[in-house]
Amino acid sequence: MLLYGKYADMPGITPVTTVPIFLHLQPVLAPLAVPEPHLLLDSTSTPSKPKHLHFILTLQDPTHNLQFSTISQSIPGDWLEVEYEQSEWVEERLVDIIRVGVEIIAQDVSPGFFRLLRWLMSSTSLLEWL
Repeated sequence: MLLYGKYADMPGITPVTTVPIFLHLQPVLAPLAVPEPHLLLDSTSTPSKPKHLHFILTLQDPTHNLQFSTISQSIPGDWLEVEYEQSEWVEERLVDIIRVGVEIIAQDVSPGFFRLLRWLMSSTSLLEWL
């Protein structure tokens, strides 16, 4: 690596650029945008649209005035009602959904940033993120 300026005479020093970024994660409970098939619905009652959990992910870089957003895939809202002792599989699915959402945003930003976010997601549990 070729260094210039005050780092040129300092062997072993790598210049670091710090840019503050913010990742906003907003859960949304809403019906799907496309109609769902009617499965075993009681014909006498008015069916309510089932709710699904989505995440709106927004990455902001205020220094460079950049903003990227995406909406994650959905999961059935009734998964949130699973008893705590049996909910490990729900947490695993939620982590996967959030990870994919973050990867989608990171692809818009840059390859280096994408690697950083993948490392952060692989080394952090969902509970630490929320």
